[in-house]
Amino acid sequence: SVLGSELTPLFLKNIQNLRDYIKSAVPFKLDERMAAVNNLEEKFKAEQIPPVKALAQLWSLVEDERRLAKENAVYRQTVQLGEQTYLADVAKLGLSLMYFQTDEGRVGQVVKSGEKWSFKEIKDQNGKKMIIDLFSDIKKQIRTGYFILPVQS
Repeated sequence: SVLGSELTPLFLKNIQNLRDYIKSAVPFKLDERMAAVNNLEEKFKAEQIPPVKALAQLWSLVEDERRLAKENAVYRQTVQLGEQTYLADVAKLGLSLMYFQTDEGRVGQVVKSGEKWSFKEIKDQNGKKMIIDLFSDIKKQIRTGYFILPVQS
């Protein structure tokens, strides 16, 4: 019980650090990632899991984030363009860059303004071609190498 009481502040501090990190990284499957953190914290606060097990599960979430930060891949998720929400392919390049391609042919990238992330459509033909080529290469399992990509701010 002494060990558990000593681990509680450590757990609470680090779960908040993980939450802050997830909020600052690109909004890749943000709801799912935050739900995992919130679920773990709720179980811990409800005393459904002991502090040692909670820290082990927290470390597992941190390892998942590290894996996501290393990985370049295409996934499906919703993107918000103006007032519309679309289901789109997203090319996640680590947790620093993310591009999207909707089924309707709209492409763009995720940009950060202050503390807020948003999906911005790229309309110039050269930028669109770069993004379409990126999706094509990643789908062909070409995940490393030299890519020329548009970057908006």
